[in-house]
Amino acid sequence: MSIGAGTFTVPNKTLPGAYMNFVSAARADASLSERGVAAIALMLPPGTPTGQIIRVTAADFYNDAESIFGTDTSHNLLMPVREILLNAREVLLYGLTTPPNDDRHAEFLSKLESHSFNTLGLFTNASETTKQMYTAFTRRMREEVGMKIQCVMHDYTDADYEGIISVANHNHLVPWVVGAQAGAMPGKSLINAVYNGELQVPCDYTITQLEDFIKGGAFVFIRVGRSVRVLEDINTLTTLSVEKNKDFQDNQTIRLIDQIGTDIAALFNERYLGKTANDASGRVALWSDIVAHHRQLEQLSAIEDFQPEDVTVEAGNTKKSVIIRDCITPVGAMAQLYMTVIIS
Repeated sequence: MSIGAGTFTVPNKTLPGAYMNFVSAARADASLSERGVAAIALMLPPGTPTGQIIRVTAADFYNDAESIFGTDTSHNLLMPVREILLNAREVLLYGLTTPPNDDRHAEFLSKLESHSFNTLGLFTNASETTKQMYTAFTRRMREEVGMKIQCVMHDYTDADYEGIISVANHNHLVPWVVGAQAGAMPGKSLINAVYNGELQVPCDYTITQLEDFIKGGAFVFIRVGRSVRVLEDINTLTTLSVEKNKDFQDNQTIRLIDQIGTDIAALFNERYLGKTANDASGRVALWSDIVAHHRQLEQLSAIEDFQPEDVTVEAGNTKKSVIIRDCITPVGAMAQLYMTVIIS
């Protein structure tokens, strides 16, 4: 047998020989998380379990509706689910057997907090109190819990918050918007998106009304020829500041920053928290992962002009902390064309 061979933890062996460790080189491994999960409380068919959150994928809905809801997918109470799953890959449903009130909504939001999702919907002719409840929940999830979600409801531009999307036309359109927002990937906008649902959409507005909707932070559908389309992919933020300029009114931008926040937090928790030394090599590894993540966003045309030096990872003021500074330039969708034609 060989004398003095094997691996080592520290170079303190007694016998002569070759001691070798083989380890993987640090390699960037930061992927984009998948979007497409919606959440909503609904009046559902009598055969549906109530008082609990049910995760239903599009495949589940169309293949196993009888076992989940006790009826087929054509049931009138399943219209909102059909609308959501036109664009979302799955939906978290909370079944209500009685007309929803504030207590039922509070129960739903309490149970929902432990789940991961992208977009929340409020699909009732809700009271001001209920809308305020959903707004407060969304704000707390975004700013205190770190769950980057948006919430869609009807006629609530008073929210004045980038996390709230207010549908102008009709409450019945909320499920479609919930699914479309959940399913929209970074770099994609819903500007001019065609409504492909089953409802008749009231959208007979004047130019002045449409301008007022946009200025007021309303998400509105318009008629273009024979199709119904989204006018602007905006949220209810109207009070601008140095910290939140007009870019924050654009849902495409909000989805981008939410993607970054969600992905980098997940990356840190899974690969670095309690596992990687806070030394120069550990911080370089984290920097490499963030750069690799942003390169993927650039490939999706979600950001542009990204340079690795735009990201810095430095030691914090304690041995356990790191400070990251990041600079990105979001890409917007074309929305306005100004053309001058000179006739000579």
